[in-house]
Amino acid sequence: MIPFATPTRHRRSRRAGFSLIELLVTMATGAVLLSLAVGLLHTLLSLDRGARALVADDARLDRLARAFRGDARAATAAAREPADRLVLTLPGGGTVEYRVGETAVIRTRKEEGSEPLEERFKLPTQGSARLNVREDGPGTVVSLTVRRKPGRVASSGLRVEGWLGRDRRFSHSKDGAN
Repeated sequence: MIPFATPTRHRRSRRAGFSLIELLVTMATGAVLLSLAVGLLHTLLSLDRGARALVADDARLDRLARAFRGDARAATAAAREPADRLVLTLPGGGTVEYRVGETAVIRTRKEEGSEPLEERFKLPTQGSARLNVREDGPGTVVSLTVRRKPGRVASSGLRVEGWLGRDRRFSHSKDGAN
């Protein structure tokens, strides 16, 4: 009789883990992807910070333009004493003074019998401002020009002109057309 044959078991050499090379390649790939993600995140945050600063500058300039145009419409007289100062005389004896500083345009409203009210409008980074008064035909025109630092993405500045006592945008031309 033939003895009962038992099947031989083949031992497979299955590994239970990863080799050191596989771990190092995986870790290096993860490090490269992480460094790319951090660089991208830094760039996006920098762009966001710049955009927020630009929006804040635009909002300040918009408030300044509205105040300047409203003051010019209400004024009866204008005097530009030094080059960086403009005084608008309001009906009733009040005045509004605009001063150009290194970093801001300062608006001071003085009414008789009340404390002066001062507002500061910060200029854009490395920006400049200029005030001007000129006679134009039957009226006086006051202007405020704000320039931004050259080289910015939106490097346009702001120029606001107003006729004393009226708004130039809504005045009629000589031929009657708007």
